[in-house]
Formats: sequence, structure tokens, C-alpha cells
Amino acid sequence: MAMPQPGDLITAFSVQAGRCFRMIYDHKLQATHCRQPPAWKGVWKDAKGKSWYVEACRKHAPKSTQVKTVRGSPPPAPQDSD
Repeated sequence: MAMPQPGDLITAFSVQAGRCFRMIYDHKLQATHCRQPPAWKGVWKDAKGKSWYVEACRKHAPKSTQVKTVRGSPPPAPQDSD
């Protein structure tokens, strides 16, 4: 497994109003919130199948197959295929 880099996603997440729910590695490889402003709101399912109402920046908006977009929020950004 490769060493994580600053900006890489962490599997954990944190739901807080007005913040992207994704957690990323900072420059010291510590968990921190993504600092980008939310551009999307919707329902997202975690790995266990539990639904969460979250906000995400364009970069971290879930793929459309994993979510239900809330009316009035912009669609998720296109995802790069890995």
C-alpha cells in the first residue's frame, strides 16, 4: 500500500452543516476537513448502507449512483475513473 499524500481522502467522514463532509490528509498526514466550500447537498450512503444527509464540495461530491440530490443543489462534478 502506498503512503498517503496530503489531500488524499480518508475513509472517515464528518457531517457538519456548511462544510464538505469528506476528511482528507493535511500536510502532516493528520485528518482534517476538506476546506473547499460545499457546492452539493444530498443523501449519501456509507459503506454499511446507512443514509446520511451531507454537503460536499464539487471535487468530493459522490458519484450519482451513490446519492440522491436535494432540489436546488448543483449536480455532482464528473468523477475521474480510476
